[in-house]
Amino acid sequence: MNEDIVKLHKEIEEFRGPLYGSGKCVIYRSKTGDINPPVQLLVIGEAPGYYESISGVPFVGKSGKELDKILDVLGFDYVITNVVKYRPVSETGMDRKPTDEEVQAWLPLLQKQIELYKPKAILALGDTAMKALTNTKMPITYVVKTKTLFYYNKIPVFVYFHPSFLVRTGYDWSKDIQDIKKRLAKII
Repeated sequence: MNEDIVKLHKEIEEFRGPLYGSGKCVIYRSKTGDINPPVQLLVIGEAPGYYESISGVPFVGKSGKELDKILDVLGFDYVITNVVKYRPVSETGMDRKPTDEEVQAWLPLLQKQIELYKPKAILALGDTAMKALTNTKMPITYVVKTKTLFYYNKIPVFVYFHPSFLVRTGYDWSKDIQDIKKRLAKII
């Protein structure tokens, strides 16, 4: 991993922003175990959940297993991260969606990750990641249905449902992901 990425990861670990201390800091996971820019596909979720905050690795629970299936179908090298790097916890101790303030506090570090990883394409998973990267007001169901493509600093941003939604609802993602794979193949 290059020196700038190592420095950034240290900066992320030392950032004392919202949610600091709610488990381990979760920075990234990659197909190869390393980050060698340019990354083919940068996958961005919203925030770590319970299992991620224990392991320090993004997408390792049921949602992670579902995401792994999707990434296997896509077939590209990838790096996975989240907008927010610590677990948002509700008053009852359950996972919750990060607030707008939490997202805004962590967004500059995500932007630095994108800048240093130099992805050829981004896959934003869920509403939080979509809005953080695109500032759209469109509902995610509309974006997925219409196959709307966004750009973040000239990088194509594909939007898809968060794997936790897929697990909860049993939504069949196979056709959608085949379509995204075809569209990504033209870029990567």
